[in-house]
Amino acid sequence: MRTLFALALLFAASLSAADPKADAVPAHASGVALVEVSDVSTYDLRRVDGDAGVLYKLKRVSGSGEFRSEVYVTTHPGGFRPRDSEPKPSLPLKPDSFQKGDRFWVAFASPYDRENHTQGVLAFWPEKAAPRAALEAAVKADTYKWQPQYDPKLKLSIGRLVEKGSWRVRAERDGKPLWERKLDGAPTDASAAWGLYQSFGGEVRAPMPKCGQVLFAETHTELAKGNEFDLPPGAYYLNRAYDPETGKVHSATVRLPQGPSVVRVERDYDPATGKPTRENRYTFLETGGKAAGAKAESWYRKVRRTFDAAGKVAKEETFRYEDGAAPDTRWVLVK
Repeated sequence: MRTLFALALLFAASLSAADPKADAVPAHASGVALVEVSDVSTYDLRRVDGDAGVLYKLKRVSGSGEFRSEVYVTTHPGGFRPRDSEPKPSLPLKPDSFQKGDRFWVAFASPYDRENHTQGVLAFWPEKAAPRAALEAAVKADTYKWQPQYDPKLKLSIGRLVEKGSWRVRAERDGKPLWERKLDGAPTDASAAWGLYQSFGGEVRAPMPKCGQVLFAETHTELAKGNEFDLPPGAYYLNRAYDPETGKVHSATVRLPQGPSVVRVERDYDPATGKPTRENRYTFLETGGKAAGAKAESWYRKVRRTFDAAGKVAKEETFRYEDGAAPDTRWVLVK
């Protein structure tokens, strides 16, 4: 049986790498929680190009912000790596750090910071040896309700807060908000619906922010009659791409609220003015295909619009989709 003294020494050693101050919560945490270890097991995925190690399953007792119910501690790295390269050590938890039934305080790390914190954990403390005043104060105040996700390259955190009928998105640096936006509806759980990305995807041609990343925030919302995208009123998935540092909109994609994805509009914006510069509108039509040069009456149409400096339509072109054509020739100009 391990003693509390031995545990304290173990955690003090692991904590020193994450935060030299043992009486405070580490900076850039995405959440903190008092957890109970519900299960401890081993795993070995090396046959399928994975790792082997110990899996801790956690039950949240109390907390604020992001919580992860599973933490993987790698003991034998697998997979293919460049020659002479060494995998990052699995820190700060060890294969014998937790036992089933143990209670600990855990500070979770942002997924964008996994290079430095491979387990998704910044620090951990046994319940009785934790900086309880700081941790309990954070839980009481719900300090991490935005679930801030820190990116060490941008040196900022992005976060979101879901409310009734709407949600908010913001970015902060050094604990100070840079910008904040309110979005009607609710966040979706689709791929590329939330987070930082290095490209827009699709046929978006908007300028990339100076920082080299965009923040996607997709919401399931209702578009009213006369909406800015000139779409029939109804429910849609609306995904805007923001500059993480300024909050300015660079693009927007509107999809039908379903899976698989059906894009209706892709729009580029001038981030300096907020005006649209270009958009693609996609529609599947049951008639008119042969008149547009297709082999059948049903056809997939793309209408490309370009806008002037005032945001008014300056040019419009129509294309049809050619099945089986090469990617760069699959859209055929109709007029």
